[in-house]
Amino acid sequence: MIQNILTNLILIGGGVMRNDETAHIDKWLVKRIKKRSKTPKVLFIPAASSDLEEYVTDFTTRYTHYGVAVDMLFLIKKSPSLSVISQKINNSDLIYFGGGDPLLLLQTFKKYSLENICKKALKKGIIICGLSAGAAIWGNEFFNAKWNGSRFVNYKLERGLGWLEEMIWTHFTNETIRNSQIIRLLNPDSQILAIGDRVAIYWDKSGQIKAFKITPPNLGLLGKFVEGKLSFQQIGV
Repeated sequence: MIQNILTNLILIGGGVMRNDETAHIDKWLVKRIKKRSKTPKVLFIPAASSDLEEYVTDFTTRYTHYGVAVDMLFLIKKSPSLSVISQKINNSDLIYFGGGDPLLLLQTFKKYSLENICKKALKKGIIICGLSAGAAIWGNEFFNAKWNGSRFVNYKLERGLGWLEEMIWTHFTNETIRNSQIIRLLNPDSQILAIGDRVAIYWDKSGQIKAFKITPPNLGLLGKFVEGKLSFQQIGV
């Protein structure tokens, strides 16, 4: 990926906003965009959640409280023109893709040619952030799983946009790394970017990957298979 694009991409492993699980990341994001503009604007794209109203309300309440203007781009319940989409994205300082169904989000990207629009936005210095499904899609591959109320189940490996060479594993925990059924789904030549809940992954100006988090056990890891065994190393903060 082009380095000046990479430095404006931020991936969050997961976390429930209404429970304040991402508050430290939200404040950090706002601090970043306030360096870019005295009147920062955030565009929330809740397509992965099928434009869920409760999610929109939670997001608007939080970011308005932090002193930024919030706009919405509905791509499931509405069908805006490409000119409207481009205008909303290019008039923002932060584009935030929310969580939900990553396959639905990928379909939306294809329907509205969002890849090209997002690349142009990143080159202009606009920050793009994704949480959960909104983070998973940017790699070569990602895990798609269903939440059963207490944990993720029915893991499937899916193809992503391929902007990053790594397979992106969101909602990563120490429990999942010990699940042999999940590990067997991985390609043995995969490079893995594993991101736990309440962790944001970003790239500094030199292109070095970094993790923004609170304290362990929040995980941000790079992994690969070594002699048939999956090995991980912690990403620096």
